[in-house]
Amino acid sequence: MSENAYGRLHLSLPFVERSATIVLTILEENAVLFRGPLISFILILGIFRTVHAAEKLSWQMCVEETVSNNSELKSAYQSLESNQYSAKGAYSGFFPLVTGSFDYNESEGGTLFSRQTTDNQHRYSATLSANYSLFNGLQDNAKVAQAAAQLRSQEANLVAIKAKLSFDLKSAYAELLFAQRSLGLQQDIIRRREDNLKLVQLRFLGGRENKGSVLLSKAYLNQGHYEILQARNNIQVAQAQLSRVLGRDEELELTLDEDVTLETLSEAPDFRRIMLSTPDHHQFMAQEDSADAGIKAARSGFFPTLSLSASTGRVGSEWFPENENRTIGATLSFPLFGGGKDYYGTKSAVATFAVARASRENGDRQTLTRLKQAYTAYVEAIEKLKVDESFKQAALKRAEIARSKYNNGLMSFEDWDLIENDLIVREKTVLQAQRDRTKTEAAWQQSQGKGVIR
Repeated sequence: MSENAYGRLHLSLPFVERSATIVLTILEENAVLFRGPLISFILILGIFRTVHAAEKLSWQMCVEETVSNNSELKSAYQSLESNQYSAKGAYSGFFPLVTGSFDYNESEGGTLFSRQTTDNQHRYSATLSANYSLFNGLQDNAKVAQAAAQLRSQEANLVAIKAKLSFDLKSAYAELLFAQRSLGLQQDIIRRREDNLKLVQLRFLGGRENKGSVLLSKAYLNQGHYEILQARNNIQVAQAQLSRVLGRDEELELTLDEDVTLETLSEAPDFRRIMLSTPDHHQFMAQEDSADAGIKAARSGFFPTLSLSASTGRVGSEWFPENENRTIGATLSFPLFGGGKDYYGTKSAVATFAVARASRENGDRQTLTRLKQAYTAYVEAIEKLKVDESFKQAALKRAEIARSKYNNGLMSFEDWDLIENDLIVREKTVLQAQRDRTKTEAAWQQSQGKGVIR
């Protein structure tokens, strides 16, 4: 096959697959009449789906791709890098300020009321000066402390974003896995509904069942086709969610081939100790430290300042000037009156610190509450999964016995129908419980500031 022909075939495959899916649905709805054509068509559709295979991803592949491609994570790292540079720049106040300058001036002699003039005068100067602040009321120390607090806040923010992305990734992965398995379960339900319909129709033809039971069985089959449509739509939505977390723009079909790696439930944790290590607590502490440093910065206006200055250069009427000029000095200034700016600025900084402290205390209480809620939901999800699986096993055995009894005329259609529906509900509930167990574990990890992205 030529390259162009292959390209045309590849581009047409999505259309062929959609068309084939529609036809398959029609054949499934009339499976009794089209049993032979249905089998042949399924084989043909299998060939197309093999050619147009979806991309398979493992859990570890998703984690690695998120770390390397997610835009939100990249932005967090860039923000951290920006704050690191700002923290280093805050130390500039402890170093002397050195400047160099070159000046040129030209002046013309004479007076306003006289036309007598003198020659133009040229003046060149080249100066190197330095200024060093020995004491400025501890303002430089406050700036360094504020920059360090902002850096710690950004570091905690990065940890929080990693925990959030870990939750997003695990939740999106669990949703897509749930959607895929729901589709498989719905296909099994369709086959079960078809078999049930055949059994009811045979009994109806034999005069041992009523028309209402046949119609109800057909309605169940139609409901199964509708739920397959829902499952396929849910897969598309889940694929889009996972692609977003992975940092992908293209819309490729994704399939998952393994479960999420889950943790074993540990003993009841020390919630207060965990709270003190969460990124939320570190951010609140950084804000409080920054506000405390703001008080020192505001009070610096009440203190005198002391600085040294020195300069050396050359001046003259020609370039390069030859006359050397040197100066050195010290400046000590005392603030006498600033219009109340320093006083009210300090009052404002003290109030800001009080707000930061109250916010930290309230935030710690909220974090402690969220930790307990997340852990409770996590423990309950684990136990619920165990309960649902036990109900499913019981429902499978009851359905097996009930089918045999109904087939032999030992059970009414109503009783058999209740058992069949209970089995389907239990199977769906187990899938939901598996998904919820994964998502509640992810929520518990996020509340601690932890996750698979480190």
